[in-house]
Amino acid sequence: MHDHSPEPGPVGDKLRDQAGVKEDVVPPRPPEGQAAGSAALTLERPGIDALLIGSGLVTAIPLFLFAYGARALPYSTLGVLQYIAPSLQLLCGVLLYHESFGGARAAGFALIWVALLIYAADGLWRARNAPRAVRA
Repeated sequence: MHDHSPEPGPVGDKLRDQAGVKEDVVPPRPPEGQAAGSAALTLERPGIDALLIGSGLVTAIPLFLFAYGARALPYSTLGVLQYIAPSLQLLCGVLLYHESFGGARAAGFALIWVALLIYAADGLWRARNAPRAVRA
């Protein structure tokens, strides 16, 4: 077992004092009957095992569906769509959880979205002005 505490002596004491630790911190013991590093899936807890397996499916299925659907989109559309989830997370953080969002961050956010709008407008303009294929 490796001890990751600072070296004993004046350097270790100084690091502990700077970190505000007054005594050595002991890591928590594993639950009774479970050794540290033991397997997560056991037959002893079928409910927990089912939740672990189910959480894997709940995570993997949307990823597979996204990958399948992304093949049908042009890369430019997919790239713009990738900005929606972080923007919604930002809005949730600011509006629901009252996270700080200063002027510099707001300016950076606005510049990113202005650039995306310019990119999207250019794509629409090029698509409308592109020569049409002649049907035979």
